[in-house]
Parts: sequence; structure tokens; C-alpha cells
Amino acid sequence: MPANIVFAGIVPHPPLLIPAVGGKEIKNVAATVAGMQEMARELRASGAETVAIITPHSPYVDSSITVLELPLLQGDLSSFGAPEAEYEIAGDKELAGEIMNQANLANVAVNSITPETASAVVWPTLDHGILVFLHYLQEAGLQIPMVALSIGLDTSYEDHYVMGEAVQKAAIVLDRKVAFVASGDLSHRLTLSAPAGYSPRAYEFDEAVIAALLKADPISLVTIDPDLRREAGECGYRSAMALLGAVNGLNVEAVKLSYEGPYGVGYLNLYYRIKGLKPKRNLAAALYSAERFSEDADIIRGKELLTLARYAVESYVNTGAKPDDPGLIAPHWRQSRAGAFVCIKHEGGLRGCIGTLYPTEKSIAEEVCRNAISAAVADPRFPGISRHELSRLSYAVDLLHEPELISGPEELDPLVYGVIVKAGAKSGLLLPNLEGVDTPEEQIDIARRKAGIRNDEDIQLWRFRVDRYEEYQD
Repeated sequence: MPANIVFAGIVPHPPLLIPAVGGKEIKNVAATVAGMQEMARELRASGAETVAIITPHSPYVDSSITVLELPLLQGDLSSFGAPEAEYEIAGDKELAGEIMNQANLANVAVNSITPETASAVVWPTLDHGILVFLHYLQEAGLQIPMVALSIGLDTSYEDHYVMGEAVQKAAIVLDRKVAFVASGDLSHRLTLSAPAGYSPRAYEFDEAVIAALLKADPISLVTIDPDLRREAGECGYRSAMALLGAVNGLNVEAVKLSYEGPYGVGYLNLYYRIKGLKPKRNLAAALYSAERFSEDADIIRGKELLTLARYAVESYVNTGAKPDDPGLIAPHWRQSRAGAFVCIKHEGGLRGCIGTLYPTEKSIAEEVCRNAISAAVADPRFPGISRHELSRLSYAVDLLHEPELISGPEELDPLVYGVIVKAGAKSGLLLPNLEGVDTPEEQIDIARRKAGIRNDEDIQLWRFRVDRYEEYQD
């Protein structure tokens, strides 16, 4: 399975890298300029369809991470004396929305700026943390859409890591080739004339960050001495954490293109060659995101359906009305149709299960919503679910594949296939992989009894596969 993150790296953002700002001084950062140009060429060669970039200098930086969900992104460098350095690029609003979705599912502190929320203020603009690299992308002839993110000053370093994961999840859900770029400078205290003053430990910080990035090791990065981080006066640490989150679970090879600090600030150009998926999660996923992340696209998508089923039941039980669109579901589920079963358990015991063999709604999302509510309040075997039970429920969603006619029980496997037993107008169904159902004969017998089909009646057998997504209670 190929990776959806096709390029990832970290770039510096001194405005002097733009000729209109730097003028003759640009010759003093020749290695960084060459590194930026190579970064842009490598990103272009990756085949990326969208670039997501996180900056520490957005005017919208606040207590949470921010996503610009806008159709057009633009900005200039007038604050650096170069108003003629104007840039604009199409925004990937769909990917931005799915990143928000995945961040919300992972409980990251995040907010968005949309055309609706931006209309009351001046239209949001891009800062130099994004514009500097955008200059080199456009110089390389690349005009793909962009998603602009900004760090959250009061948001944990670990949440920035999980935000990077959210970008990868969103790329998987939308099946989009995405480049992730972390914009950030390293220490600002490398020389006596540095903008933040001099620290003899500044290079120590830069060396520690570079070593962690070369190993793609978030544990080494996050455990850098907090006093050393403060001493360095950096701006790119959170961006670097997000970068490592974006490549979590990927097989990567780090390529360091350049590092220099002629003006007292550390400028690093480093990218990862993406070689595919790792067979296992890395340690950081286990420490920070646990069940928030999986390399398996189906599991990522399935968690959305489980969230949707829970949302539908809780909304209906609390209000008595079908919920509005929760906005927590990918386009994939809004555009496809399938039969679906939703089963609800209370402390391990079945509490309701209702489903449809064939699609009856306009989308899988609507099918799951309807059947979740029916399982909660309309399963004739159980009383309706009450409010006090909601916090102790777990959910399972089965999406049904097209049934196929079979000749007999020998073509069944209770772990793999569900069964449909038909006799005239009577029909009974049993899902696969159910506890206590070990043989095809047991499957058929239970399905017969559910449909009221006598043992002496002639039957037809159909089998079907399911995609099962399931929560587990502690």
C-alpha cells in the first residue's frame, strides 16, 4: 500500500531569502537558497497534489492550532518593505476540512477560519513563514493547491505531533497525494548580533533538533531539555513535531540539504524520501496517540462511522430528533451507498442491532445514522436506550458487500461470510464472525429460525462479506 504523504520536510523562512527583501544580502545565505530550490524541486517531483504547510508566525496563532479552510490563499511581504512581493495560491478547502475532522476526532485543540467566519474581518492573509517557501515553489513552476496551518502557542508539543498525524489521516481518507512542509527556524541566538541575543548553548539545541530529525525520532525531539529550548529562542520546534507526526508509520530516509546561521538564526533544509509504510507503528504513536492512529486506511475511515453512529444515537436519545449533519464524516461516506448494520452493546451485552441488506438511503452516512437510531430505540427485542446508558455503550458498524448465491453450506465460513436463507417470501440473515456461531450449519439454523422457515422447507443460500468496524469497552 503506497503512502499518501509523498513528501515531507522542514524549511526556514527568513524574508531575506526573497530577492525583493534580501537584495545583496541574499549572497550570504547561498547554501540556504540552494537548499530551498532543491526542496521545491523534490516536492514537485514527488507528484504531490496538495501541499500542507504549518507556520509559527501566522497572525491567527492563539491557544489552539488553526486551519485556513479557504478557497484562495494570498499574502505579501509589505511588512518587510516589499509590497510588490505578492503571492496567491488556490486553497484545498476539502483537504483542510478533512484535516479539521481528523484533528477533532483525535481531540486536538484546533479551530478553523472559513469564508463565513472571515467575512466579519479582513480577509486572512499568509505570513512570511509560508510565503518564503511559496516563492520557491512557484519559482519551480509548481501551482498545486495549499492548506495553511498555524501552530498553537498554548497547545502541547504532543498535540502538534498528532496534528501532523491528522494531515496524514486526511490524505488517506481523501486518497490524495499530499506534501507536508514544516516552516520554522532553529535557534535565534547563534551569534553576538543575533536578533534574540547570544547563547553559548544555541548550537547545542540546533544539533539536537537536527539529530532527532535525521533519525525521524519524535522521542528524541520531544525530550530535548526544556531549558535548552527556551535558551535557544527557537520558532520551529512545534512545526518540527508536526512534521514527525505527518511521517509517523512511514518508512523514510532523511536528506539534509543545508544548515547555516550567518545572521545568528539557524536555517535548516531537510526532507524525507518516502519509501512506503512501516510494518508497525513507531514508539511515538504508542506514547502520544495510542488508538488515535492506524496505518490502515479502512480503520481510519471506520472510526468515523463509529463516531457517526454514536453521535446519531446520543443526539436522538437526548433530543428526540434525528441529528443535523455532524460534519464529522469524510466525503467517501457521503458519496457511496451500501447496506449497513449497527449493533450496540451495553457492558458487553447486546443492547440493539438493526440493519439493511441493501442500501435504502442516499449515502452510507445516512444509512448508518438511520440504522443506529433504529438499533437504539426500535429493536423489538429490547426497550429503548435511555440517557443514563449512553456513556456505557459501545458500537459496531458492518457494511455489507453484494450477496452471492451459493450451492450449499460447504461454501460458507462463519468467520468470513454472513448468510441469507430464503424460502419463498421469507428471508433470514445472520452476520459473520459472531460469538458462539462456529459452523455453517449453526449459521443456517439461526437464520432459518429468525425468518420462521421450517426445517422441511426448501431454501436458497446466499453469502456475503462485511467490512466490520468495532469499538471495545475497557
